[in-house]
Amino acid sequence: MNRPGGSRKPAAEAGRRPDVTPATGLSSDEAARRLTRHGPNEIPSEPRIPVWRRVLQQLRDPLVLVLLVAAALTIATGDLSDASVILLVITVNTVVGVVQEVRAEQAVAALSAMNAPSAKAVRDGGERSVAASEVVPGDLVLVAEGDVVPADADVLAAASLLADESSLTGESAPVEKAPDGDGTRGTVSAGTVIPMTVRAVADRLGIAARNEQVTTGDRIREGPAGDLTDVRVYARTTPEQKLGIVQAWREAGHVVAMTGDGVNDGPALRRADIGVAMGRRGTEVARQAADLVPADDNPATIVSAVEEGRRVYANVRRFLLYALAGGTAEILVMLLGPFLGMPLPLLPAQILWINLLTHGLPGVALGAEPVAPATMRHPPRPPAESAPGAGLWPRSLFMGAFIAAVTLAAGVWARETGRPWQSMIFLVLGATQLGVALGSRARPGSLTNPFLLIAVGTALSLRAAGVYLPPLQDLLGTEPLSPTDLVIACALSGLGHVVMRLQTGFRPERPPRGGPSATRDVVEHIATR
Repeated sequence: MNRPGGSRKPAAEAGRRPDVTPATGLSSDEAARRLTRHGPNEIPSEPRIPVWRRVLQQLRDPLVLVLLVAAALTIATGDLSDASVILLVITVNTVVGVVQEVRAEQAVAALSAMNAPSAKAVRDGGERSVAASEVVPGDLVLVAEGDVVPADADVLAAASLLADESSLTGESAPVEKAPDGDGTRGTVSAGTVIPMTVRAVADRLGIAARNEQVTTGDRIREGPAGDLTDVRVYARTTPEQKLGIVQAWREAGHVVAMTGDGVNDGPALRRADIGVAMGRRGTEVARQAADLVPADDNPATIVSAVEEGRRVYANVRRFLLYALAGGTAEILVMLLGPFLGMPLPLLPAQILWINLLTHGLPGVALGAEPVAPATMRHPPRPPAESAPGAGLWPRSLFMGAFIAAVTLAAGVWARETGRPWQSMIFLVLGATQLGVALGSRARPGSLTNPFLLIAVGTALSLRAAGVYLPPLQDLLGTEPLSPTDLVIACALSGLGHVVMRLQTGFRPERPPRGGPSATRDVVEHIATR
């Protein structure tokens, strides 16, 4: 094996090298020494971004720049209380942003390590599977159908060896690399056995009814197979036919998953909405073409992966609804308040405090919500659907309008009765948003996500502290409320929880699909061989 950029040696000369013995390959000790001397067989990764640069990237955000300008102006005018709140918000936002970036980078690195390519090398006289990064100069590498060549190498012996060099040369056809052909491979026809086996598997899994016929590649080629989407079980199909099957189901409006582990499965894996390749027995070509690679080769893992993906997507939508509803409510309160006799419903420091407590810990905690009970009985979402789509905007506007109406009603009542109405608006607006967060839970009434309960309790306590603690009163410009007013504010916040639960009941994310079980929903449209 040669390093990239190294010299090429004739095959005969390579076989005569004292350190390369075709029968035994390198010893483990020698391979370790060469790995230390030459380094890993991989492209150098980009250097990690230092923390100070990540902080600067966070501070370059347009909204953060606006806050920095606002902080400078408030300091220039001597308003140190508002400036302190603004700087606190900037600090918290920057810290949270940097931490999330680092965690995301670590997660991507862990995924890359799990999916690292491997190679088969002869070490100590036996075939071993080693990481491609551990292949060293002089290694005797074995390459079979579907494998990716781990490094530049001399071919010592081969039979019918073709290499796909399209990524390097642009040539669409494989290039022959064999210096000597040494044998032919026999083929055994099992045309009768294979359809019978596929039929038995389909019956056992419930994919097809017993009276449905197995459609083979020969039937598709000859024409009597008809519409490919009327077929549930396929057998002995060619790569072109697999591609046609996947495309036919996609054109019919279905979300198609394709499982495969061979070289000829690559095109269909890429064309499918979800390409699935086996992590252990799958070829490197199939794994690179796939979107999902179960590391344990267990089909049940696919169900778990789909469930986890739906959980993450649902939590993204859950947070968007919560954040958009809160932002809408704050805008409406500031715009409509003056028309109701409240010239300045909230001070700038109070708005920043509300946003810090509502979108901070509770927003992060919503991302840890568990999967909803009926998630795996929902039909797949359309591939072109965006996260804020499928009715999320109307729901957000409705909840925002409701929060604003409750807040303004509390403010008008407090003003008419001689109570500190601005502090009442401050408390009710933030507390009602927290009620919406609790009403957004995937499994209400359970303790499956205690972090959300802790986050809401902490945020509510800090909000109350902003009304009752003297240092925060001076900082935020609030006045203390009587115990009766506090009870009223908490009761109004409960309305946010109730209305959010009612809305979820009347307009669920996706209506459950009746009939087939969760597992069948996942495998229903898998194109099989």
